[in-house]
Amino acid sequence: MENQEIEYKESWREEFLQTVCAFANTNGGRLYIGINDKGIEVGISNIKKLLDDIPSKIKNKLGIIPSLNSNVKNDKEIIEITITASNVPISYSGKYYIRSGSSTFELTNNELSAFLLKKSGQTWDGVAYPNSSIKNIKTETIEYFKSLAENRLPEISKTTTLQTTLGNLRLLENDTVKNAGLLLFSETPQQFFPTCTIRIGEFKTETELITDDIIEGNLFEQVNKTLGLLKTKYLKSEYYYEGLLRKERFPYSEKALRESILNAIVHRDYSISSHIFIKVYADKLIISNPGELPPQLTVELLKNEHTSVPKNPLLARVFYFAGLIESWGRGTLTMLNESRQAKAPAPLFENQRGIFSVTFFTFQGLFDNNSLSDRQQNLINFFISNDELSSGQLMSLFIQKTKEKISQKTITRDLQELVEKNIIYRKGQTKDSKYSLWDFID
Repeated sequence: MENQEIEYKESWREEFLQTVCAFANTNGGRLYIGINDKGIEVGISNIKKLLDDIPSKIKNKLGIIPSLNSNVKNDKEIIEITITASNVPISYSGKYYIRSGSSTFELTNNELSAFLLKKSGQTWDGVAYPNSSIKNIKTETIEYFKSLAENRLPEISKTTTLQTTLGNLRLLENDTVKNAGLLLFSETPQQFFPTCTIRIGEFKTETELITDDIIEGNLFEQVNKTLGLLKTKYLKSEYYYEGLLRKERFPYSEKALRESILNAIVHRDYSISSHIFIKVYADKLIISNPGELPPQLTVELLKNEHTSVPKNPLLARVFYFAGLIESWGRGTLTMLNESRQAKAPAPLFENQRGIFSVTFFTFQGLFDNNSLSDRQQNLINFFISNDELSSGQLMSLFIQKTKEKISQKTITRDLQELVEKNIIYRKGQTKDSKYSLWDFID
């Protein structure tokens, strides 16, 4: 079966060098000649000539040396071409190709730039911006950073010069400021990177916009401005009383929301001409940033201890020294744990079509978006004041609170449906299994 590392061709044509190029630029792979796209051996007749011609073509056109073997399968002669992953970018006729799934794609524009940077061992934030200098740096933001970092970065003090501070943060290349330095500390990074902004919009429906704002300034300013604007304009707090004390309840975990904004800023792909978007609805809030997860991470891995793989290591390093983030891949765990502490629904992580997004729900939003029955909503409400419950405990609570009869079979079916929708989580596979509104994080 064809996949990212296997491709079948009935016969050899020179255009298949695109596939060879893509294998070399991705994770390596094997190209089989003499097998159709259904995986059935059809054989080839001129195998001896091809064994001589193909290696020469690949070496002359791509500059790499493949491994070729001839095999006989079901009485049909086939050729297996094995390509190892290359540490340097490989081009074919001046174009660069990669594999994604079972398809071969040509890289262009931002994707090509990011690919070439990665192959050269660089990251976008570590590239020096032409003709920039410390004159582009905002002194007030540097001083603000120093006040945050004095306990984590002893080599930087209040008296450290601007040049030395940027040098210690690895944000200079000779006298030129790197992209990360301009994003973090320049007066207006949008003059260098126009789409380095955060766009906030309040929506009545998916297409009906009520109001919106664009947050500009350097990244430190964007964090503070975004949180402030969300709290004062877009999110309405609820007020309630405990005895004589009037208290305020934020619709989402404020700490989880702050962590998600920081996560979006640090991990977005700045080579893509897009913005960070924050969409506010009556029952949910979505934060999305351009750039997918790195291939070694999945959405499921984000819910447990995982390795930190920053897309922008210089940005992450500065934010770490400022005490704004942790450097151990705990951002998503913080969102989950803070939501648990606030007795709010767990955020939903999604990674698709070049976008990573985090959705925070109100409980009513969680109910409506998943078309839950009244009975299932009652079951979820029991979890708000109980970290974890068994199906038996849930049945007892349901009968006690609603005065309605319910069978163990019905409870089990409802719980299974809620688990399948990723609304609640299950620990264990026995009749004594525990369920929780929040994931069981070891």
